[in-house]
Amino acid sequence: MDIQQLIPLPEAEEYETKIRAQQQENRLAETSRHAMLRRFWRQLIERSRPKTGLFSNRTGSKDQWIGVTLGRTGFNLNIVILRQESRVECYIDLGKNSDEKNLAALKTLEEQKQTIESTIGEKLDWKELEDSRACRICKFLKGGWDEPEAEWGKLQDQLIDAAIRLEKALKGLIQSLTIPKE
Repeated sequence: MDIQQLIPLPEAEEYETKIRAQQQENRLAETSRHAMLRRFWRQLIERSRPKTGLFSNRTGSKDQWIGVTLGRTGFNLNIVILRQESRVECYIDLGKNSDEKNLAALKTLEEQKQTIESTIGEKLDWKELEDSRACRICKFLKGGWDEPEAEWGKLQDQLIDAAIRLEKALKGLIQSLTIPKE
């Protein structure tokens, strides 16, 4: 058996140093984005209080979304903020192995599509999420977390308004929805 000690080349040490620096930079950027998202959500929640109690029990989040139940397990009203767009959605996920029930719930609600969209005052996006067991009904808005902070108020007001209208259109229908047992 031939045992040799390998001495790292200067290039390898330089490469490892660059990788560590990049990892540190990524952690700092993530921390900065989390702080920014927390500010965005706290402001949105505060702005929503005079208009609705939907988010009154929520606090800021480091995530790109906040959500509340629509009065029934598996049906959440979420606000999602991405870099350049946002959405308000009814996210349907009735749990593990519920793909067919999720789809059935979406289809049953879709039978009321005209009434729902009339109540909201605009068309919605009805999605079977292909790489997920869940489904969603959503309204997309222009603008996201990359907007200047001075312009967040306008976007937050639009998101709050869309959330109020979506809840009004869906909550009663969801609560009376018949979902087959397994």
